Amino acid sequence: MPIISFIVVLYLFPPCLSDICFHCSCDESSRSVLCTSPSLLIRTVSLLPWVEQIHLVGLNLPHPPHFLFHTGVRVLRINRCGLQELSAHSLLSLPNLEVLNLADNHLETLPTTLFRSLKHLRVVNVAGNRIFNLTPMPWILAENVILEELDLSDNPLSLSTKNTSLPSARQLYLSNSNLEMINSSAVLFQPSTPCPMNESCRYLSLNSLNVSRITTLDLSRNEELTIDISALEAFENISYLDLALNHLPPKFSDWLELRSHVKSLNISHSHLTYDTWSWCGKDLETLDVSGLKLKKMSLGRNCILRSVFARDNLLKSIYLEVISLETLHLDRNLFSEWPTLPPGVALENLHILSISSNLISLLPPYALSQFPALQHLDVSKNRLSEIDHQAFPSLGMQLVSIDLSFNQLVLLPHPVLPSLLYLDVSSNNLVTIDPVLFAGFPLLQNLRLANNPSLFSRCETKCWSDSLSELTNLIDLDLSNCALSRSLALSHLQSLRSLILRGNQIISINANDIPAGIGGAVAVGEQPIKTLLSPSAGARMSLAETLTNLVFAPITDIRDVKMSGNWMWAAKCEGEGAKLVEACDAMCKALAEAGCAIDGGKDSLSMAAIVEGEVVKAPGTLVLSAYAPCVDITKVITPDLKGPTDGAKYSTIIYVRMGSYLEKNRLGGSAFAQVLKQIGNEPSDVENISTLVAAFSAIQKLIIDDVILAGHDVSDGGFITALLEMAFAGNIEIHVNIQTKAARVRCSFYYSKSTTDPLAFLFAEEPGVFLEVNSKDVHQVIAALTAASAETMVIGTVKKVYGSDAKVNININGESVINEGLVGLREIWEETSDRLGLLQTDKDCLEQAKLVCCQPIILELFGLRYHVPCSWPRTWAQELSR
Repeated sequence: MPIISFIVVLYLFPPCLSDICFHCSCDESSRSVLCTSPSLLIRTVSLLPWVEQIHLVGLNLPHPPHFLFHTGVRVLRINRCGLQELSAHSLLSLPNLEVLNLADNHLETLPTTLFRSLKHLRVVNVAGNRIFNLTPMPWILAENVILEELDLSDNPLSLSTKNTSLPSARQLYLSNSNLEMINSSAVLFQPSTPCPMNESCRYLSLNSLNVSRITTLDLSRNEELTIDISALEAFENISYLDLALNHLPPKFSDWLELRSHVKSLNISHSHLTYDTWSWCGKDLETLDVSGLKLKKMSLGRNCILRSVFARDNLLKSIYLEVISLETLHLDRNLFSEWPTLPPGVALENLHILSISSNLISLLPPYALSQFPALQHLDVSKNRLSEIDHQAFPSLGMQLVSIDLSFNQLVLLPHPVLPSLLYLDVSSNNLVTIDPVLFAGFPLLQNLRLANNPSLFSRCETKCWSDSLSELTNLIDLDLSNCALSRSLALSHLQSLRSLILRGNQIISINANDIPAGIGGAVAVGEQPIKTLLSPSAGARMSLAETLTNLVFAPITDIRDVKMSGNWMWAAKCEGEGAKLVEACDAMCKALAEAGCAIDGGKDSLSMAAIVEGEVVKAPGTLVLSAYAPCVDITKVITPDLKGPTDGAKYSTIIYVRMGSYLEKNRLGGSAFAQVLKQIGNEPSDVENISTLVAAFSAIQKLIIDDVILAGHDVSDGGFITALLEMAFAGNIEIHVNIQTKAARVRCSFYYSKSTTDPLAFLFAEEPGVFLEVNSKDVHQVIAALTAASAETMVIGTVKKVYGSDAKVNININGESVINEGLVGLREIWEETSDRLGLLQTDKDCLEQAKLVCCQPIILELFGLRYHVPCSWPRTWAQELSR
């Protein structure tokens, strides 16, 4: 890979500020610089005096940059950059560094004196690297420095000796770090190829660690780890202890009850020798005993617990006298009756009670009277068929959310719950709702009644739905799959933003019945040519195209997206059936990971014909037609570039990859390949569905927050086509600077891709979108997308110059490749439609249509005559001439 130098001389050469912020995000309010493009390598960095945080995420950075001397930097974060090594001098120029985060790289060791000059160092995080040998790492810190946090989690630690030691730290994280045994004096690592049997080469002494200082210890996910009771006794000042997925010592309960000072304990899914739990610890406030196969649990008044997690056990009952309890999770157990407290006991501090996925059939009288401060109740996925009308106290309840979904309820009581915001009674057997129910929920915002097929069975004349008018604060209403056959009058619900009616029997809807603003969003995706090369990639790309189209309409949630899947395939031809199975399997896996689903469709599986003795097959095609509730149709983002709306000179265009990486630029199955009368070899594909979904959600949030000005998906025709379409639609000038190889630009700023062909970058149809934002919002947008693990690139600006004055200026690697008038380029673009028209339209009609479009117009306004040229459409104010 060519070396990329990135010298940012900001305070010496102020004009260069625009260069670093053109490729990275600089935010003076948070005093941070954020670089996320994998195309950037940083060699030498000089920063403005206000910078305190440097975040380098997802770059291609095998070696660390050289930082010019800076006393203000407090935080250095280099994550997911492929960092392979550091030198002893890497941090000398940042003397006041406090936090060093090098997680998720490829480091195998650290230099001996790396930290010696850092007198203020407090946090070292090297989790998720490849560190296996601790012997050459004596961890020499500056004098009197004690780390607040040392994180070695997710490293394959294997080698050490009795002379090896770790630095003093108050918080020590060794999760999933290949531990075999720990006692009061040492840690033993699992046998490895370099050290298969001899313990002396995998022995890490704890004597120099000063374990009495440690307040947080994480040994979780070391599934073969054996913990000696002496280790727990040595860590006498531990407040937060995580031993999940470990083997606990036989006398663990005695230590916890009598000698520990632990405030937070996680032993979930660990190995215990008993099936009853009754221990607290005198200082214990948070306890997680999930997945221990417990059959009984008893917590007495001596406990000061505030949170208990006891999911995934075999509990049928529980004895509770812990009056300090605030949160209780009993999901996925074997409760068949509602848990009751001993006489005279009330959990007056309990705010959250979750007892979902059990066997409870009845909510008895006064079930909630012992929980007067309860705010969140989850009884979903039980066998509830009845809720006693006295289950809820008549007054005083502070419930904010109730989940009763996936039960067997036929009717609901009508308690008075003045604080209730969320009610989910979906997937029950409701036949009606008492009209007075909603009067007791004056603040209700979310009501989910989906999958109650008999809910409207008694609505021949008067219907319970008429009482929905009581819910003046309602925001989300889900009535899907309720056998509803008519439109409901809901226009009076002015706060409503989401109305889900799918899966019903409604023939028509009167727009006057729906509150202004809400609607539906639809999108289509299909990639038949890519399917020729890879059926699985074609299926995933069809989903990606659907979602990148849909993302610009603010919807309720990606989980509410439903699709019609239409397969068009020559399935009976040799080999095509197997390809169809491959594509279908890939689609099912992708949909499951994305959280959306197909709920219908039509298949055409005989897409072949014999023409003049030759079998002609249609390309295997999956067409996905998606639909989802749109929460606000006034916030839908259109593809036409707008220009800055904040009074600035330019707005900014950001390129976002969704589920793919910027170094991937595959031309197989692309429009570019077809122009060359080829199909190609490797098609575009979705590398990571979860990243696509996270980016989808991040963009949706930015739309709701009114940050996005314009947006367009990158699909057929690739990067350059989508970009030009946005400019043509907006009739506005753009300036684009794309770097695909080492190229020197202003301020000694070097930018590079690893030998990427510019044509591949311009015409690859990898899943992604363009976003236009005001320049002041660039940092916010990139930060949101980086948090979603999406790769981004700032590629240009939009200037408020319109019509015949507008230019399209595109530079690649410092060379101008397009510098033309926008109108002329658009006419070339429109010529494609004209040429296609010749193949399917009467030639004379087409010529007449072109003549009509290209006749100059004389327009009279206010008694004055204006001449409108035939190069239309344009912004009228720019094109009218007297």
